Amino acid sequence: MYQIISTIGNRFFLLFLSLIGSIISTRYLGPEGRGLFFYWSSSIVLVSQFGNLGLHASNIYLFSKKKVDISLLASNSVLISLISGIFFSSILIFVSLLIGREEISSISLLIPIYVVSIMELNSYFFSNLLVALNKIN
Repeated sequence: MYQIISTIGNRFFLLFLSLIGSIISTRYLGPEGRGLFFYWSSSIVLVSQFGNLGLHASNIYLFSKKKVDISLLASNSVLISLISGIFFSSILIFVSLLIGREEISSISLLIPIYVVSIMELNSYFFSNLLVALNKIN
């Protein structure tokens, strides 16, 4: 029963944080910046989907069936998220420059693209490791 209440509480807390984040980012960006924000957040989700390379499923399999050490899986996840995040973010930036998105040429936007892509991949991998450990239902 504790795990169910904990999971529901966690979902509501994350929903609340995303609502607050949306309000703050909308106020900060204004009407013209919201389209740009949607473009980049959608692009980073694409990097996450292509960049996971199926590691999320193999982590669960290797831990539950092959009894591979969780610290080895976690370190592999960090390494793959760094390599894959940088690689696929670079492709994203290159394609964006080709289609004429000049606003990404500033360093103040390039660094967050790389950082958020890598963190998104880490979040994806580690949430699946928590599933393998039976910490998330």
